[in-house]
Amino acid sequence: MNAKSLVSILLLATALLVGGCGKDSGGSSGSDGVAVSSLQGTWLGSYTYYQNPTSYVGILAVDVDANGNITAMRRGPAGGALTSMGLTGTITKQGASQFGFRLSNGTEGGFLADASGTHAGFLDDYGSFGVLQKGATTGATYTTADFVGSWSGYSLELDVNGNVVKQGASSASIDQYGNFTGTNFNGAFSGVFNLWASNSASYGYTSGMWSATGASGNVEGWVSPDKKFAAAYACTGSLKPWTSLSSCNYSAWSKN
Repeated sequence: MNAKSLVSILLLATALLVGGCGKDSGGSSGSDGVAVSSLQGTWLGSYTYYQNPTSYVGILAVDVDANGNITAMRRGPAGGALTSMGLTGTITKQGASQFGFRLSNGTEGGFLADASGTHAGFLDDYGSFGVLQKGATTGATYTTADFVGSWSGYSLELDVNGNVVKQGASSASIDQYGNFTGTNFNGAFSGVFNLWASNSASYGYTSGMWSATGASGNVEGWVSPDKKFAAAYACTGSLKPWTSLSSCNYSAWSKN
């Protein structure tokens, strides 16, 4: 995935995080919206990352200074020490709340802030995906109730080069048993999350299966530490973002 493609992800995916409205939601790189300096602080959340041949769920922390420099990144297990990843980077404003990053090892991705500059979706070109919240701590504990309710926002799909090929509003409702129904640009879908998986309590993460007319596959989702924001992906069959970015759609939702 190249930098141009990732910028396309930023400009469209962040429309989800800010509700798809506002002066610069179309991707203007002007001065409106969240400033790079507003990102200053420590961002923390949970995500899935891939190290061949295994995927892992972990806590991710990203330190950002007032100039949009990523000064440190750390990760580790929930409740444990976070270890330096030995990476720095730069963040570039791309729109009202859209930011691209490039790390010192060449990894590129999107740091997708919401309108308040306190929540973000996270996606990189290795297929890592999750949520971040500025000022959050490692002490967050999640319950099944954090997933239950109505969520709405935006979804998108990518081609094999990482370019956005579909995008539009989406929503989902999840009941106390993990059953969910929703709609996006492909129509209606349904499925079930395993809300009682061990990772749910530790990381605000859950997985399950989805189905729609003529298609089905894996779905995974993450809730921010304050439980107000969520990011999810749904892939066809047994695929995951790190095996095929183009076989998944990506959603970020605010809790209604």
